[in-house]
Amino acid sequence: MPVGILELVTFLHFLAELRLGYWYDGGACPRTQYPDLDSPASGLYGLGLELTRRCNLRCIHRYVESGPEASSEGLQAAELKRLIADAAALGCRKITYTGGEPLLAKELLLELIAYAREKGLHVTVFTNATLLTTDVLDSLARFDVRVHSSIYGPNEDVHDRITCTPGSFKAMTNNVLRLRARGIPVNMPVMLENQDYVEETKEFVRDRLDAEFKVSLIQPVGRGRLNPFVSSADAFLQRASTKLLSARANGELERIVWNRPDFPRVHRGDFARRLHKACWSGGLCVTPNGDVIPCAAARQLVVGNVRQSNLAAIVSSDAVQCLWGLTKDRVRVCRDCEYRYACTDCPVRVFGQTGSLYEKPPWCTYDPYVGEWQSDVSTVACSHLCLEGG
Repeated sequence: MPVGILELVTFLHFLAELRLGYWYDGGACPRTQYPDLDSPASGLYGLGLELTRRCNLRCIHRYVESGPEASSEGLQAAELKRLIADAAALGCRKITYTGGEPLLAKELLLELIAYAREKGLHVTVFTNATLLTTDVLDSLARFDVRVHSSIYGPNEDVHDRITCTPGSFKAMTNNVLRLRARGIPVNMPVMLENQDYVEETKEFVRDRLDAEFKVSLIQPVGRGRLNPFVSSADAFLQRASTKLLSARANGELERIVWNRPDFPRVHRGDFARRLHKACWSGGLCVTPNGDVIPCAAARQLVVGNVRQSNLAAIVSSDAVQCLWGLTKDRVRVCRDCEYRYACTDCPVRVFGQTGSLYEKPPWCTYDPYVGEWQSDVSTVACSHLCLEGG
């Protein structure tokens, strides 16, 4: 039976209420050709370079097994410059320097920042912001470098307990204040030890540091595997405090458990990338020993080594193209879900919790075969908290 106009309009209202779309307010003949929905190019867009495994902190959650005692051996300046040149030739647009703590290789870092800018690449540095000196700050300003750092709590008691390094909070906050004019983002990785401080930390970053703030759950990789939050969605629900659940409900924390179709509005270009590719598509990361992985957290997914093969060959390999081409259409259960193009997740977290890239995320409670969500997840969480005295 043909669908009547009333039924159609009712259904469209339903989609709009779920925030899966919106009503077109333009003329009577909206544009029907969307070239930006074509499949994006499959080339290299961004390259991460881990300059060292050494770090002056001992963070309990770090996905890289870094620390003061970690080996300092790694790719040399000439090798790294060749990588940067090869990446630029392949169309790469941005370089990210990380570690360990990249400022423990300060002279190398400053040399590579200048070299990448000579090649026309945008540069980002991930640092714990405890070792920034005047000459480094001058170089960051001169070459228009983007800086990212992390904060673990609103005071030194919480922050230093997670870094296992007294004085790290004071050093980090002082340096963020020196960088704040450059719009430094500050990320808060959430774990069992700091879950009650999300709102306080947000206020501290906003009011005292004048910086952009976001919250994310730690990855089930490296030392992060030991944290009770990341073993499964059930484990998160059993351990999460009421403050953390409230932060998630207020949109201050990335989605941990999906129990309703609550998808944000998305730009058409972002939708195109989601439709055709995984979040790590177009990106690669090179570890200090030359191993190539799809992102810094995907430590087990080695797709080549730059000391054994050139970057162009690695980029064009089946291993890389397969990872870059991962979409919900290739994931069991998700490929049968009507919401598959409206949701996102982290492949690394899926792999860490299921051992496969092709399994449905364990934190999604939707069953596409019956069209039902497990709507009582929050109730389940609260009952666990009550039982544990949380």
